[in-house]
Amino acid sequence: MTGTRLPRRGVLAAGLAGALLPALGCEGPQVPAPDSPLRLATGPEGAVYREIGQAIADVVNREWPQAQLELLYTDASWENIRLLDRGEVELVLMNIDIAESEGSGALALGRLFESVFHVVVPAEAAVRSLRDLDGREIACGLPLSGSRFMAQAIFEVAGIRPRLRDYSQAASATALMDGEVEAVVSLTGMPTPALAQLGEHGGFALLSLADVVEDVVAATPMHYMPVTVPVSMYPGLGTAQTLAVPTLLGADARLPEEIAWRLTGLVFDHAAELSQARPEAGQINVRTGAATVPVPLHPGAARWFREQKP
Repeated sequence: MTGTRLPRRGVLAAGLAGALLPALGCEGPQVPAPDSPLRLATGPEGAVYREIGQAIADVVNREWPQAQLELLYTDASWENIRLLDRGEVELVLMNIDIAESEGSGALALGRLFESVFHVVVPAEAAVRSLRDLDGREIACGLPLSGSRFMAQAIFEVAGIRPRLRDYSQAASATALMDGEVEAVVSLTGMPTPALAQLGEHGGFALLSLADVVEDVVAATPMHYMPVTVPVSMYPGLGTAQTLAVPTLLGADARLPEEIAWRLTGLVFDHAAELSQARPEAGQINVRTGAATVPVPLHPGAARWFREQKP
């Protein structure tokens, strides 16, 4: 009789369940590794997601060589969550707004950092507020990126309809410098190289969202928070009031508890090393790591955070 081949996600959940039972309560190195590599969905070229994802993979593959972590390059958060829900990856970098709005079954291994919504325009342009972008052509991330998702939410609250062009973060800066678009929208950690490049080039400025921040926070109180980009962050671009959204390390709910526990510990125990790869990773810490509401913590991650309390 020909057997039925289980989907890989089913194999990961079911095949490891029995093997992991004896490991409950064991130390990290004794946790059995998955029988196939884990997959982490990150982001496109020039994205902070890709760089932090690589740093996490470096730590996991070095500290837990029996378990291999592979990276997938994607449009970013929106696509990542869809891949997770289809069982094509086990781990994702994701923002809480998309995770909740998409009705995803994703769980969190922890809160990593805040992604900040940047809008950059030519310094001499007749654009003084977000509403001045109505009808203008802007680079707005890739179609399934967190930039695109958050921009659409903000534009809806502001009541504007810019013309959105598909650009990665790296390509968007070039498009603005070449005059192909009138603004760049980028949801990313700070600082991000593509925007720093615009500051070095000169002639561009961050656009303040002061006219819509309160309205957006009121409309989405569980998703977005007001922040200020300091003038020192991007020399040449100035300062701006804007919005941020927490970025999480997400996981498939079927990921076995011991695997999730081990991965959470690897990320948070090596936060200092991760921060050397990307400054945003300096926000990774045990005090805020469990603050993933409205996305629930994975039971393995919740257990790891409980064990850190004195």
